[in-house]
Amino acid sequence: MSIKVRYIYSACIVLETEDVKILCDPWVSEGVYDGSWYHYPKLENPIDVIGFTDLIYISHIHPDHYDPKFLKVYLAKYPKTKIIIAPFQNNFLSKRMQLDKIPHNIETNILLGNTKLWLIPNERAWFDVDSALLVEHKGHTVVNMNDNIYNQDTIKHYHI
Repeated sequence: MSIKVRYIYSACIVLETEDVKILCDPWVSEGVYDGSWYHYPKLENPIDVIGFTDLIYISHIHPDHYDPKFLKVYLAKYPKTKIIIAPFQNNFLSKRMQLDKIPHNIETNILLGNTKLWLIPNERAWFDVDSALLVEHKGHTVVNMNDNIYNQDTIKHYHI
């Protein structure tokens, strides 16, 4: 098995290897940004569509990436799922998650069997917000960059 990528909607995808299943940026709750953003078509039961994942990666604090309402419901159904975020200098996301009582781990890299994960803070941003997730499995690589400006040098730096 290489790396499978399954699109849910918006920035939400599931990355899967034989070692780990990762849900990325699960924005599901309708009406973010003061009631102006909604999904189309709407998933009637997104938790069933997504299913169990080992990890949830949240790239940054914006409400179309970090959905605390959904995360609480998801973790109630799948309490063994761990949430991971990047090691930002000020880490506004971690501070917000603490206030929202969302358990999470700040990670730099993770090794799970034959799968390597790197959580990469956006080095080009003047503020401490966006991050990327690099997943490598048996010679295949996927980089989930969402709202980042692509920077090949950053990827090469982390991808050893």
